[in-house]
This record gives sequence, C-alpha cells and structure tokens, in this order.
Amino acid sequence: MEVPIAAGLREWLVNDAEAKDDPDAFVFPAAGAAVMRAKLKSVGAVSGAVYELLVEAGLAPRRSHQKAKDGKGRSGPRKVHPLGFHSLRYTATSELKKGSAAEAVARDLIGHDSAAVSRHYTEVDLEAKREAVAKMPSVEDLLAAGTATGEKPTGRGAKPK
Repeated sequence: MEVPIAAGLREWLVNDAEAKDDPDAFVFPAAGAAVMRAKLKSVGAVSGAVYELLVEAGLAPRRSHQKAKDGKGRSGPRKVHPLGFHSLRYTATSELKKGSAAEAVARDLIGHDSAAVSRHYTEVDLEAKREAVAKMPSVEDLLAAGTATGEKPTGRGAKPK
C-alpha cells in the first residue's frame, strides 16, 4: 500500500531523521528497538510497545498488573490513557476529515473497513462546529426566502403569514 507523506514529515525524514543515511534503519530507533525486542506479531503488542515508549518518555503512567480494587483484576474495565497507539489513529482520521479529505480517502489511508468505524475515530472539534453553525442561514433569511417563494414558514416557532 502506498501512503503519501505530509510535506513537513517528508522534509524531516530527508533532512533531520537519524536514519536518513541508512534505508534499512528504523526512522525512530527507540521504537524500532522495542519492536524488535518484543518480536511483535499483533496490533495489541505494537500498542503495548508504543505505550511503553510513552512511559519511558514520562508521558504516561506505568500500568500495574496487580489485582484492581474492584476485585475483577485484569478482566475488569481498564482505564485508557489519552496518549497511545490509537490516539495516533484518532488524530490522523480527525485531521484528514478536518482538512476536507473525502471520507473514502480518509478510510483508505487509515485502514478502516467501514464508515461506522471511521466515524468512531473522528472527533469534531468545537471550532469546526462553530464554523458550521456560523454558515447556517439566519431566521430572517429563512423567513425572507419563504416569503419570496410563497412558501409558509414551517417548524417550531414559525409564525403564520
């Protein structure tokens, strides 16, 4: 699968990445070393390795495998930290859509099989909501449009002519 690279990331890879002189080297050597050490074979293992790197960087708390206070141990619900492997997918999906990428393009780049999964990974920020609401016509414009076409206003609070 070919995935285009954002211009800023491409520039960093060409000019600043530690691995730029060795095409077989990992772009992020610490992450690559963790992957190799763990001989990762599943997404869950990759997710765990990414989380461990966040712990080492001081960005996430270390997880405990001790029995939880609720008595359910590891079978109970776990607290999900806001940073992790999947936060990258949430961010990428949301940013693609915020940047007006077509739904099909965002799904293909991220690897989502369905629109439902893609929606789950999409966060609409408050600013985008404000911009959308600002583009809505005013009540006066709606009433004027209805008057011009001879239609009666409809909906809650509509006043008869």
